Amino acid sequence: MRWLAGLLLLISFSNPALSQGKQNDVGETITWSPTEKLNWHDFKNSLKGDAIEAAYSVCGIYISSSPKQVNDSTLILDVHAFFSETLSSKTTEKELLVDKVLAHEQGHFDITEWYSRVIRKDISETTFVNLEDFYKRVQIIYNRENAEYNSLQVKYDKATNHSMNTQGQAKWNKIIADGLAQYAAYTNTQLTITLKNK
Repeated sequence: MRWLAGLLLLISFSNPALSQGKQNDVGETITWSPTEKLNWHDFKNSLKGDAIEAAYSVCGIYISSSPKQVNDSTLILDVHAFFSETLSSKTTEKELLVDKVLAHEQGHFDITEWYSRVIRKDISETTFVNLEDFYKRVQIIYNRENAEYNSLQVKYDKATNHSMNTQGQAKWNKIIADGLAQYAAYTNTQLTITLKNK
C-alpha cells in the first residue's frame, strides 16, 4: 500500500571521465511487461507484524550507465522500468494480501513504466553533439522527469489512500492507463542514439 520513494531512477549520470554512473543494489528485479502483472510471490521481503501497511513496492527506472558504442557516432542505450523483488515487502498477515492492494502496487509499477516512456521520448527527441554532451543532457532529462515522477507517485497514494479509496483508485487506474497510452510509441527499451560529433 506504500511506495518507496528513496530508490527511484537509480542511475546517476556524472562526468563520464570520472564515473559512468552506478545503480544502487536492488537485488533481483522484474522488468515491466504489458502482459505480466505483479503477484504476491514477487514481494520477497516481509514487513514486521506491527507495520501499518500491507505492502510496499520498490520500483525504479534503469538507464544504462555504459551505453553500447556501435561506432564513433552511434550508441545503444537501455532504459527500462523495474520492480525490485528483493526490496519490495508484504505483510505476513495473509488476510491483508487482497487483490485491491496488489492492483494498487501494480499501479506504482505502471507509473514507473509511464515515466520510462517519457524519458525515452525526451532522449529520442534530443540532439547530442558528442559523448560528453550526451551524459550532460541525459542528466538534465533525468533530473526533470525524476521530480515529476516522484510527485506523481505521491499524488497517486494520496488520491487512492493507498488503495482504500475505491473511487480514487478507479480514477487513477484510468489516469495511468491514459499515461501509458499517450506514450505508446516509446515502449522499446533500447534507444539508438546518434551523436552529431560537431
